[in-house]
Amino acid sequence: QESRGLGDVYKRQCMYLGLILAVFLYISCASTEVISYRYKIINDYPHDPEAFTQGLIVENSTLLFEGTGLNGKSSIRLVEIQTGRILRKMTLSDEYFGEGITEWNDKLIQLTWRNKKGFVYDKNFDLIQDFNFNIEGWGITHDGVHLIVSDGSDKLFFWNPNTFTTVKTISVKLNGSPLRFLNELEYVNGYVLANVWYQNFIVIISPTNGDVVGKIDLAGLAPIGPGVDVLNGIAYDAVHQRLFVTGKQWPKLYHIILQPPSTFLVTSSVPLSSPEPTKAPLRTSPSSPSVILGHPSSANRWDGIYIVCVLTAAVVVFSAILFFGHSKKKK
Repeated sequence: QESRGLGDVYKRQCMYLGLILAVFLYISCASTEVISYRYKIINDYPHDPEAFTQGLIVENSTLLFEGTGLNGKSSIRLVEIQTGRILRKMTLSDEYFGEGITEWNDKLIQLTWRNKKGFVYDKNFDLIQDFNFNIEGWGITHDGVHLIVSDGSDKLFFWNPNTFTTVKTISVKLNGSPLRFLNELEYVNGYVLANVWYQNFIVIISPTNGDVVGKIDLAGLAPIGPGVDVLNGIAYDAVHQRLFVTGKQWPKLYHIILQPPSTFLVTSSVPLSSPEPTKAPLRTSPSSPSVILGHPSSANRWDGIYIVCVLTAAVVVFSAILFFGHSKKKK
């Protein structure tokens, strides 16, 4: 009976240790490292301080399509980056509060906030169609297959671009917790960049599982002046790998690069006047974690493997002690 009791204890101890090891392995594999970035300003350009920026898209490397908000002031406009000059503008009816914009198949799509209505224009801003949807409209971008929409919650909605109906929804998580108030969106190199309302950072989101894999700290970027509102507005020039950011009623548009350099969001310091696209390779900084496509750095992976190996060895040693102790008792 004593022998059977010790055997039961041995089995229970092994089972508990195995469960602990399994939980640790799950957490180790499931966690996503969030890489932090700062910024360096390459240049700044004039920006309409009356523009309540809600959406931003680079056009032909030297122009921007911009969507603005506020009832009675909402618009969609074509802007020259270098001078901030408005080349073309279409103002929405006073009832509409304009929100995010994106380009799809050479057309422009603009959301409204609580009107639950969107508009499709050609690039001369002639209306092609309008459509209805059943959430608040905040930000919009696309991945080449679906439109990707935010509604101010932690959700991203993937829409059929022909019917504007939801195909799937993901929840965005920062360090495992839902991240609310997702605002303006920009899709870059397989990731979704998002402003977060009333926060001085941009998050880089994996659209496959919603995990935040990077965070760009833009504290100190906002200009000081009357009427300056929150950070909002991301535009990426894929040809020259230039990243532009601004905010609501900011008098400046900024061309920035990330520090340390990122491998999944390459940002170039090529000046706006350069006619040649950059051919800079993907870069990593020796002082920063090496991250490719949002996977944890190799250093952190080996740390995790080391800890798992130590725990496994501890389980084996403890089991051996129990086993030999049990054997001696039997004798």
